[in-house]
Amino acid sequence: MGDIQFILPIQIGNNYYFQMTKTNREKTKENLKFVFTTDIGERVINSHIGSNFRKMLFENQNIDINKQIEDEINRIFNTYFPELILNNVKFKIQEQTKLTDSQILISLEYSFKNIEDSKDKLSLVIG
Repeated sequence: MGDIQFILPIQIGNNYYFQMTKTNREKTKENLKFVFTTDIGERVINSHIGSNFRKMLFENQNIDINKQIEDEINRIFNTYFPELILNNVKFKIQEQTKLTDSQILISLEYSFKNIEDSKDKLSLVIG
């Protein structure tokens, strides 16, 4: 199988070409990272792609922040990754960890629909 897409952040791979993903599993993980770490409106051509996590971090935090984060994660999966099943999600905000005031740690466990043994994990720090 040929190269599928760039790995972000862009890195030099073999023969001075950009490092690329090789499988659909790697591609999906890179796409998840991209959507979760991109703010809505950040991309000029596709301004609808992204998440609202950074916006949430700078709002006054209240009891509903956990629900807002959970709703945003579900929105992302339903909108951009209908081929995936979100099996488990954990997140921590600054009061719960050694993160700075403007960071969230998100840990995802997901699998591909209709594909056995396709479980995968991804952890991200956003902010």
